[in-house]
Amino acid sequence: MYDGASYVTIVTPKVTFLSKFPPILGAIAYSWFYRFKIITNRILGGRGFYYSTANPSGKILQVVSEMVDRGEIKPVIDAVYGLDEIVAAHQHVEEGHTRGKVVVTMP
Repeated sequence: MYDGASYVTIVTPKVTFLSKFPPILGAIAYSWFYRFKIITNRILGGRGFYYSTANPSGKILQVVSEMVDRGEIKPVIDAVYGLDEIVAAHQHVEEGHTRGKVVVTMP
């Protein structure tokens, strides 16, 4: 990242924890993992790290869409595949070296 840059994601990492553990244990693991990450970043002088959760909302998605249109948010797209290339798209993601989102376009 560049100095002064911010990294923002609108996809919750909570899904990762909830898919690996039973629901209650996943929620606890998620909560403690991010508390630990915030504290260690502050102690070790790493980049600022903050997170928040929100419920899905069409209104918020509209605001995000408008911010993208104005250039205030710049999505990072690593690759674009057609639906007929879905296997290649999946292999691309599985390699684990993406530097942005992998997009599959629908006809």
